[in-house]
Amino acid sequence: MKRVAIVGGGPGGLFSAFLLKSKSLEPIDITIFEASACLGGKLQTASFDTRPVPYEAGAAEIYQYGDDPLRLLIKEILGLPVKRMRGQTVVLDGHLIRDFADLGRFYGVATQEAVEDFDKLAHQTRDFDVFYNGSRTEDNDHPWSKRSFASVIDEVPDQTARRYLRVLVHSDLATEPESTSALYGIDNYLINDPEYCKLYSVQGGMSRFIAKLCESIEARIELNSPVTAVEKSSDSQSYRLTYQEMAEERTAEFDAVAVALPMAWLPNLQWRGELLNQAMSKHHEHYDFPAHYLRISILFRKPFWGSSIDGSFFMIDAFGGCCVYDEGSRLDVGEFGVLSWLIAGADAERQCHCSDQELIEAALDSFPAEFGPAREDFLEGKVHRWLNSVNALPGGRVIQDLNGRHIPEFQDHPRLYIVGDYMFDTSLNGVLDSADYMTDLMLDALQIKQLGVDGDYFDHYLGKESYDESYREAFDPQAIVKSIRVVWGERPPYSLLDAGSANGLTLVAFGKLGITATGVEVHPFIHAMTPKRLKPFNLLGNVCDLPFADGAFDFVYETCLAHVHEADLPRAMSELQRVTRLGLILGSVVADFRSEIVEMYKLHTCVKSLKSLREWNQLLSEHGFEPALLESQMRDELGKIKTRAFGGTYRFADPESLGLCFLSKAFVPSRVLVSGPSDHALHSIAQVKRSIKNTVSS
Repeated sequence: MKRVAIVGGGPGGLFSAFLLKSKSLEPIDITIFEASACLGGKLQTASFDTRPVPYEAGAAEIYQYGDDPLRLLIKEILGLPVKRMRGQTVVLDGHLIRDFADLGRFYGVATQEAVEDFDKLAHQTRDFDVFYNGSRTEDNDHPWSKRSFASVIDEVPDQTARRYLRVLVHSDLATEPESTSALYGIDNYLINDPEYCKLYSVQGGMSRFIAKLCESIEARIELNSPVTAVEKSSDSQSYRLTYQEMAEERTAEFDAVAVALPMAWLPNLQWRGELLNQAMSKHHEHYDFPAHYLRISILFRKPFWGSSIDGSFFMIDAFGGCCVYDEGSRLDVGEFGVLSWLIAGADAERQCHCSDQELIEAALDSFPAEFGPAREDFLEGKVHRWLNSVNALPGGRVIQDLNGRHIPEFQDHPRLYIVGDYMFDTSLNGVLDSADYMTDLMLDALQIKQLGVDGDYFDHYLGKESYDESYREAFDPQAIVKSIRVVWGERPPYSLLDAGSANGLTLVAFGKLGITATGVEVHPFIHAMTPKRLKPFNLLGNVCDLPFADGAFDFVYETCLAHVHEADLPRAMSELQRVTRLGLILGSVVADFRSEIVEMYKLHTCVKSLKSLREWNQLLSEHGFEPALLESQMRDELGKIKTRAFGGTYRFADPESLGLCFLSKAFVPSRVLVSGPSDHALHSIAQVKRSIKNTVSS
């Protein structure tokens, strides 16, 4: 069993452990080293002393970019409820600015038009696709990557408009516009547009997310165990970590190491060996653009600000631009009121040395008088300092390729990896992106068998289109029904297993044609996108171990075998043969596809076992199948169908190849249509059929 060390028990370390478990088909011995007494890093839900009222002490909101994988992980895979966060108010000079019209009403047409022109410029500069795929090497060629964000704001012709923009983006930037690039500044401005980005939080607090994540990983946790040194071991094949445990120095060796620490902490470790030390120094220098936060949370007797402010947060013009969160909008604070000031950038750095009481007083003084008397209802305040916790210029001045970001020294340390949000966009989303890419690298380097597809596969299912957008182009249920009638003489109703069902959308299409369809999908991320009404019928499972009785389905339509590792194919084919009663339809990517179609749609992405149709027929014949006996008339009828499903004729260089997509189960018994899978299945086929028909009719 391979031994993996993860240095850091914050989100990056926990994401890495979770993904290693989720992707690997083999057990891995994982150890997480955490310097503090608890896991979670910047995700901390705390409570006041005088009353048991919760508040967020660290990172409090999460970004949602389209069908975001982090939201999918939290809501669908971990099953945690989320709360949408909204905020559109900026308090400037005591005025509540909720939209462009308010700017015109309080400051005049010139100010309003100046901000509107800036808004148009921002949207023209970064459309959603570019915004979503930020931190790309292509950004290095953009002229704004060499400009400061301040230089763009300074071109706004109205002074009040410039001040408004600085206040609006300051908390998101965590730095000053002078200290970051124009592109990063524009991206943070566009976060305010719900068409680009939505914000949400975890109901019950971010610590609940950490707790649930910890339940889902399999790792040895070493708390209060700071790693002090990293080096190659004496055999040069593994890595030695030196760490502290109970005031004693200990060492341990691992096959691979992932370092998931804040960028500012990296110099605290000894990187032993000249090459490694130089590489880590260069890595730190590349990303050394620290940014800062102070979070001041205050408990009040009641939410005296009442209906003055709509939403979960608002911006005020104190502290260079400060976001104030209404914690009661996302946490159960009872009859009390809780506000949190997020002070950012230079103001946070300057004031971090003030006492807690001084900072609490400053926050109370900054609260707009228009909302009510803050001091009269004050009960308690808490301060949390997050200096150097984020990055002012994610990706650095020149964005590296993904391998360069995650493997600082490839020559002698190819299995020593870095995970961090500062290489992407200083968000939890960026941490997950980093951990996702790193774990792919690590599993490949350790030669550990893993699931056949990753999340990006479904994001670009056919070329640039996602699975939801394009699965119909690769799937034709009418053609499948017609082909089954031609080959086996069967007409609906009959039962069918879709092996490789993704998010289950195919099941509805089959149901409309009278087919009782059940799906099984191995990949947790795309499976988690299954619509709620279909979840009982679209199972998360492995084709190598199907939870169905022998002969549970009349037919199997498979699109997963090409994504199964070579060594696992015998088990997968035997399982398909076991649950099939009549026949199998081969729908996997095959080597017979025309080369231009393969190139157009990138069909070989994530394929683990690329074989020709004849090779698949040979293998399946060794595991209880036999080519369906097709007469010339039947072949002609199949040709007329010209099905897209199972790689139809237009994908094959040889139209005769289509006939090889159909295999019958050897020694088929007399026909008795089965009514359902085994007791191992979540629902019987009859239940599936009734529910899908009800869904379709509704």
